[in-house]
Amino acid sequence: MDKLKSYLLSNFSQIYFSIFLPLFVIASVIMLVKIAAITAIIQLSFLEMVQLYLFMLPELLFYTLPITFFISAVMTVAKLSFDYEMIVIFSLGVKPSSVLKFFAKLALVQSLLLIFIFFVLVPHTTNLYKNFIKVKTTEAKFNIEASEYGHKFGDWLIFVGKDSEDGTFSDVILFNQQTEEETLLLAEHADIITLAGALKLQLHQGKGFNYTKDSLTQMSYRKMYINDTTETDTSEYRNTLQFWLNPDARAKMTRKFTINMLVALFPLLSVFLVPTIGIVNVRHQKSYTYAYVFLAVLLYYGTAFVLAERLGLYTIAIVAISTLLPVIYLYRQKIVKRY
Repeated sequence: MDKLKSYLLSNFSQIYFSIFLPLFVIASVIMLVKIAAITAIIQLSFLEMVQLYLFMLPELLFYTLPITFFISAVMTVAKLSFDYEMIVIFSLGVKPSSVLKFFAKLALVQSLLLIFIFFVLVPHTTNLYKNFIKVKTTEAKFNIEASEYGHKFGDWLIFVGKDSEDGTFSDVILFNQQTEEETLLLAEHADIITLAGALKLQLHQGKGFNYTKDSLTQMSYRKMYINDTTETDTSEYRNTLQFWLNPDARAKMTRKFTINMLVALFPLLSVFLVPTIGIVNVRHQKSYTYAYVFLAVLLYYGTAFVLAERLGLYTIAIVAISTLLPVIYLYRQKIVKRY
């Protein structure tokens, strides 16, 4: 039995990676096109593009892995059937349930991994992705040209004498006018930094003057930070429950959770279809394996997406039951009774 498991695992692994890699590459290209479209709005370096890709990677894997598993499992059994190896296996006294248990264990591991990805990793990386885009968009809006008037940094009017290729400025003047006071800041050098999701102007070696009706105050400084009062509205990620139980987007989160849970459970719910579709007596039966695989994926995902919009969390139970009962019946009629 151990040799059978090793043999099945060897065949499954070869087919799994031969299917996963092309799907992964295609999905990655789509993600890269999406990232390239973002560069039309904000400027990104190569490392920042890689960072964005890594933020999107868990979601890419989440939608790629379950389909890869199902197709690979069916193709593994079908390959053994076409090569008459499945008949030999059954002739040696191995029951179809042994093959089913082997793929059921793999499906369980796959589903647990997918649940971890969508329930834990995706909320965190989604938050990082959104905050990254917000910060870069804010930075893009702050575009200062040297020797030009009218630039603003929050509530401050700013004038830059010179700018350099590394993003730093020199001979910087900032002016802020309030109802009862005016503030003037001079700096030899300045640069833009981002701290805790907020855009800040870092001033080096300068002086400051504060005017009121009754006083004039002067100061000198080595380093000073000026916050942008229109700072980016970044969201704080604490835990997965906070993400999924967001009261401001309950309907959206409910639908997303329902669909993701059904996608994660797809390998486990479809495990009975693996031998049902894959095991074929080549001498007496025509093989419609590819058509059945396509139809199964289309029906499952189509039902999940349509019902999730209308029934919410009830969709999980409905789809699970309506999937398991028919496939178990087909498995018993087509496989158990014959082998």
